[in-house]
Amino acid sequence: MHWRDLVRRRQPEVWAGLHLTVQAPVRPALVVSVCPPDRIRVGTEERPMLWARVEPDYFGVDLLRSASPASPAIIPPITAAEARALHSDDPVRTAAAWARHFARALTRSDRSPLAQGEWLLQPTLHGLERARMPLTLASDALARPAVDTLDWSSVTHGECLPPVLLRAPSLATDGRVKAWARQARAGSLPPVLLMWISGLQAHVVLDGHDRLQAAVQEGADVPVLVLLRHGERCVDEQGLARADIIVERSGGADMTVEARNRLLLDLYSPARDVLPSRADLMRGGVDQWVAEVDAEARQGEDVQINDPLTRELLAQLRG
Repeated sequence: MHWRDLVRRRQPEVWAGLHLTVQAPVRPALVVSVCPPDRIRVGTEERPMLWARVEPDYFGVDLLRSASPASPAIIPPITAAEARALHSDDPVRTAAAWARHFARALTRSDRSPLAQGEWLLQPTLHGLERARMPLTLASDALARPAVDTLDWSSVTHGECLPPVLLRAPSLATDGRVKAWARQARAGSLPPVLLMWISGLQAHVVLDGHDRLQAAVQEGADVPVLVLLRHGERCVDEQGLARADIIVERSGGADMTVEARNRLLLDLYSPARDVLPSRADLMRGGVDQWVAEVDAEARQGEDVQINDPLTRELLAQLRG
């Protein structure tokens, strides 16, 4: 894998993330699997973590999260020594250092979602410019039950859905939660590692469930790094023609030379953007998907599926 730092095109002094190029043609271990037309599974071959079904009206998606409190173990646990070594008084420098740490860890992991192609580790939530996850969003993520619905119709411009956990939250008394709470109070909490999944229209938490919980307990916004597929967009030929006319018709009084040059640069430079998430067809198809949902429901029945509304959601999920 190779990486390089990215900056904003029109603000070259602003660090925008780490661009990753994965060259090895290997199948990722953490996979988004699909059973067309409407079922999704997130997990490794031996450990499914999340099942989802798109609602018939496409207003949202019904979810079932694994009830296990065990870490997904996508990357090794962060040590206190690493947290101290990578923290600095400059937030941008700190984010860049953690991006490199996560890139190395994902490359070496046997549960990594990385596949051949281009990826981006960015310090902002997908679709937002803010560098930290708002406390309200983090609190909502932790409060959501294992059987849940993501309401796509509730998403408005400038907002996003809460990230989806891949395991049950730890107890507030857990030792790692307490340790990260101290880091949050000191302002040195490492970022939570998220991944954007386009089929869910939401982020999932790859690493940092306890850090997320510690930040919420301390009332602090959460630093994040988001993993997304990245690549070249198709060029809109009609859009180019319309823009050419705008440039031709704009005189010096209407558009400065700098503005004209920037417009042409934006139009004709290779356009790179977030791509849809990579997904594989699920082995065993719908029958295997339903069997896994039923097994997970039975495992968590005593603690999470006694509520009538929850049972109704689970029935919708099974179909």
